[in-house]
Amino acid sequence: TIQWTAMDMAGNSAICTYLVRVLDDDPPMVDECPGNIVDNTDPGECSSVVWFSVPTFNDNCGGQGVEGELTEGLAPGSAFPTGVTQVVYQYVDAANNIPAVCSFTVKVEDHENPKITCPSNIVVGTNGQISSGNAYIWATGACGIELAYTAPTATDNCSANVFLQGGQLERDRAGIGLVGEQQVHHRGHLQIRQVTASVGDG
Repeated sequence: TIQWTAMDMAGNSAICTYLVRVLDDDPPMVDECPGNIVDNTDPGECSSVVWFSVPTFNDNCGGQGVEGELTEGLAPGSAFPTGVTQVVYQYVDAANNIPAVCSFTVKVEDHENPKITCPSNIVVGTNGQISSGNAYIWATGACGIELAYTAPTATDNCSANVFLQGGQLERDRAGIGLVGEQQVHHRGHLQIRQVTASVGDG
């Protein structure tokens, strides 16, 4: 508030009062903003604990190097899931000017191979006697058998599927051979084990 007073020699006076308002129309600016981050999953986990510096902003009234507010994504030190996470920080000054925004991505990739537990090889005679391996006879024929065995199991830091890659029976006069190739697949990673069943006349 500005006030002026006018006074004459006789002591008479008049007063003038008015306001001076200073407006802050300077928007804040980004000071430090991390670049895009690429990281691998932590061992045995389907995520990665990612650290980064909190973005800072400069404002003519609010100060320099002021930390912004997280509006999207996860804070530093959080477990980021596989894939891409958008992280956004912003700073709004007291005058509600256009906010300054820092945006970057955190990409977590899974490069950890799955693990598979496979049965031991199986040996069985056409007479129905299993001499090696954990299996049992499902059905028998003139010179062949149908064999059942425990399917492999698999684990993975994210998820794993086990499916039969091969394993059809091939018959000839000397005997029957079976190769069951089990495969785990997750995000393009493969882990292959083989189960061999040998059948001979006995």
